[in-house]
Amino acid sequence: MGNDEESKKFVLIVEDDPLTVVYVRTLLEPHGYEVYSVTNGKNCLQALAQYQFDLLIIDMLMPVYDGQSTTIDIKNNKDLKDIPIVIITASEEENAKDNALFAGADAFLTKPIKKDEMLKTLKQMIQNKPMKAA
Repeated sequence: MGNDEESKKFVLIVEDDPLTVVYVRTLLEPHGYEVYSVTNGKNCLQALAQYQFDLLIIDMLMPVYDGQSTTIDIKNNKDLKDIPIVIITASEEENAKDNALFAGADAFLTKPIKKDEMLKTLKQMIQNKPMKAA
């Protein structure tokens, strides 16, 4: 059972739409991901202060504290900056992807999220994650 825990990847989804959270959870859990969720960027930063995650999926547009601001805060924190971040958005703004990547996101996906694209992106992000120095 210990090996199972070690191989699980812990993902935090930061999303204010409960249907998207359920969809992502349903998509990822059968593939060995342990999925946790919060509804805004402030709650994300609080969760990161208490727990370690292998990857973050952050919605760009949320109330309280948006995905771009949250990403900037994470990437400017020496203890958190190496956590891969995938920004997701339903925004049709031309510059949404540029804004996400400029903020420090490692990948960008548009809603509706395509299963294969999401799984491929997460696998790539986790494989490329820098190892923490002991």
